[in-house]
Amino acid sequence: MARSDRFDRLKGRRFASEKLASVLAESRAIPGDQQEFYYLVEAMQPIDVEFTENTFRVGLKVRDQLARNLPDTYSATFDLQGSVSSDTHIRIHSDIDLLALNGCFVSIDAGAQAKNPYRGDAIAALSAMRRDAATILSSAYPAASVDDSPGKAVSLKGGSLGRKVDVVIGNWWDTALWKQHRQKIFRGVCVLDTKGPVQIRNKPFLHNFRIDQKDKQTSGLRKTIRLLKTLKYDADPELKISSYDIAAIAWNIPEAALTVPTGDYMALARNVRDELARMAIDEALRSRLRVPNGMRAVFGGGGATLGDLQKLHREIIELIGRVEVSMSGRFSKSSSASMRMVLPPWKEQRPRIVVEGFA
Repeated sequence: MARSDRFDRLKGRRFASEKLASVLAESRAIPGDQQEFYYLVEAMQPIDVEFTENTFRVGLKVRDQLARNLPDTYSATFDLQGSVSSDTHIRIHSDIDLLALNGCFVSIDAGAQAKNPYRGDAIAALSAMRRDAATILSSAYPAASVDDSPGKAVSLKGGSLGRKVDVVIGNWWDTALWKQHRQKIFRGVCVLDTKGPVQIRNKPFLHNFRIDQKDKQTSGLRKTIRLLKTLKYDADPELKISSYDIAAIAWNIPEAALTVPTGDYMALARNVRDELARMAIDEALRSRLRVPNGMRAVFGGGGATLGDLQKLHREIIELIGRVEVSMSGRFSKSSSASMRMVLPPWKEQRPRIVVEGFA
């Protein structure tokens, strides 16, 4: 069930506090029979370029602190992962995931021979680097809160930053495809999780690449991810499914369903509703679905559940139903076409800094 204050919550996520009062006043001036449709459209939109660029700059500031102060013995390199780097975030103050990678050793695929195998204890080396990073960040940002509790990240928030930064310690994983092609999308990382402690392998660059490629082919994937993530946060109670699994579910929707006439938001939403229904009904289909980088199944151990999918499906059914009821008699089946003059551009312009990164 959707929260009664979902429209205000959506605006609160998307606009800075100094603009929020005027934005909320404008949204409340929208005729009641159009508000549900505007909520659907707004939920699909990218975060304003300025705020996304500012989020990247905060990550850059933290990177520079670590680059200057971590001992040279770590040979540290840095990169990004997460929803901001894939431009699927739905908050202006989104967390940014900064990868801090120990360059003294790499992981390799099973069966591959290392020219110069690492003789030390990788987990001990990564743990030491994490402790040093936490100390550096506590000193550099005394007004901020640094959380080094067990897990995959050292979290930094508050003070002058204006964004939450998760510093993820790890090392490069040189896959067989990376060695063959030397393209970044094929290079993985091994992240330290101090709850084990263990190293967890991941391919964040391949994830972002595949999200980007499918969105270029359809113009509907990122809109779908943002819509479903919005429904997750505005459900009452909030849905437990992870944003990562939402992105994976959306990515597995066929291209034809994600490709609709320019500006036809309702057609895209209906297609997504129908595809979620197909996934929920077809157990064999669900069992075949993989996350974009292929590292695990979408549904199963560590992933989404059928119950998660059914709840997400229920939320989009209810939203579409509310839109159709509120717009009945006013709009045709292609409702967005009737409002084209006041709708945001369908084609998105991704922020330059997101496309280029800061590696």
